[in-house]
Amino acid sequence: MVLGIVLDGHDRPIASFLWPGNTADVTTLLPVVERLRKRFGIGRACAVADRGMISAATIAGLEEKGIDYILGVRERSTAEVGSTVIDDDGVSVPLTILRQKGETDLAIKDVVVAGRRYVLCRNAEQARKDAETRTALLAGLERELMQGDKALVGNIGYRRFLADPRVTDSPLMPRKSRLILVSTTSSCCAPTPG
Repeated sequence: MVLGIVLDGHDRPIASFLWPGNTADVTTLLPVVERLRKRFGIGRACAVADRGMISAATIAGLEEKGIDYILGVRERSTAEVGSTVIDDDGVSVPLTILRQKGETDLAIKDVVVAGRRYVLCRNAEQARKDAETRTALLAGLERELMQGDKALVGNIGYRRFLADPRVTDSPLMPRKSRLILVSTTSSCCAPTPG
């Protein structure tokens, strides 16, 4: 069983949901939002969810029902995000977020494409850690390549770095620094810093 709990602004539970254990997260967002709107008489809602909770069908459903949203988006989820949004040359605004383990410095950029608002948050510290992880993976990949390419084809950790799993003469694919992306149809939910 999967248990979902809805909390109010003071972290008090106000509703709960049960699903079979094999329920995909992406199928739960729309029914929960609709049930909460009906149960509590909510006229206007803004759904906030991470990237594991969304799909094209979920976004279409939210838009069809007039529900605003803030959703995490995968860096390479669509051509729009992968090129137009990330490559936008707009100005980034610095933002420091205080956390229990210190501060997190972000560079925030607002991009609007075809009526969708994207807020890009670049975390330089996370980008540095990702680069270190990539370097370690690529070093391991190079060691594995010395032993032959057959073992790599079945290794998911390395396969994503192969240009073509059957060709070993140019195995490394370039990677961009990671960005965390958030999309919303409306500015009602979170103002852009600046």
